[in-house]
Amino acid sequence: MDAATLTFGIKDVVAIIVGVISIASFIWALKSSNEKNKALATQALVEVAELQKTTDEKFLHAKNSKKANIQFLMDEIADAKADVEKKESSIYSKITEIRTEQKEGHDKLSSQILVMSTQLNTIGNGVAELTGYMRAQKEQKEAK
Repeated sequence: MDAATLTFGIKDVVAIIVGVISIASFIWALKSSNEKNKALATQALVEVAELQKTTDEKFLHAKNSKKANIQFLMDEIADAKADVEKKESSIYSKITEIRTEQKEGHDKLSSQILVMSTQLNTIGNGVAELTGYMRAQKEQKEAK
């Protein structure tokens, strides 16, 4: 069988044409599928990038919100601390005022008690003298 005597029948020609068309269709299908897959992959990458961006923004907002909440709490604590210190200083000043008033009252009371003690001693001496005078008078009457 040399190349000059080689003959093809209609069946062979149809088989070759069908084979070539099948191979061409397979290549075309692969190429078309590759382009569709590229488009889908590109779209998926874009969607992933958008999702990543959205997620990053949400985390950033959550982080900023957390910072804002912490700052708000710290401000509230500082305000409460300032109020407590103000009330505490007011209480201590009232205590100091009351102590001063009590000390003045105690000093006055002490001086009044001292005066009363002196007066009671004077009264006691007067009563003793009176008692002595009355006994002396009684003894003089009895002696007469």
